[in-house]
Amino acid sequence: MGMIGPHSRIARLQHARNPKSSFGTAASWRGAVVAEVEGRAVGVVRTRGALFSDLWVDPDVRSLGIGAKLARAGENRIRADGHRFTYLFTALFNARGRAFYERNGWTLARFTQHRVFHFRRCVYVKRL
Repeated sequence: MGMIGPHSRIARLQHARNPKSSFGTAASWRGAVVAEVEGRAVGVVRTRGALFSDLWVDPDVRSLGIGAKLARAGENRIRADGHRFTYLFTALFNARGRAFYERNGWTLARFTQHRVFHFRRCVYVKRL
């Protein structure tokens, strides 16, 4: 597995899924770290300030340690930017993701309501 970043291929994939979303612009993915296996993008982590804004791994390659490596890359970037804590949001119904974060040292801090889609979400924090 290789790690690279920034990666415009992810931006093109996101834009194809939702052309009106700012998540699909190449600029919004600047600085993202992408995991590749045999030349295929299989995961990405993106941070903004102290926020883990995205961490995604292709379901076909989950449970191989790719997510943990991407998470460490994101944490290293946040630490290098001078932050000593990081935080993220994930859906309450995302049991697999929540278990991943807890296994990797994140602590559930509180619950919030998503402002647009109105589902409950968890706020996780981690000291770096």
